[in-house]
Amino acid sequence: MSIIYMLGMAGSGKTTLTKSFMDWLISKEEIVKAVNLDPGVLRLPYEPAFDVREFVNLIDIMRNEGFGPNGGLLRANEIMLERVDEISR
Repeated sequence: MSIIYMLGMAGSGKTTLTKSFMDWLISKEEIVKAVNLDPGVLRLPYEPAFDVREFVNLIDIMRNEGFGPNGGLLRANEIMLERVDEISR
């Protein structure tokens, strides 16, 4: 089993690369699971095996707590850290 993390700046193509890489691995008859840890992504071109938005959603945080995008992401990370045991299960 291999675990690969896609990291990069906003808009750098992480989601597109993840989808393309998944498609390529599937074409090689590999078993592939993707995990979404971005609480702010609006649409994914693939079905994640786990989606952190089930636990924390950037839009909801921004709306409910009055944050902008950057503050909302910081708060989302705090929430994910507070719930890390629940999320990791």
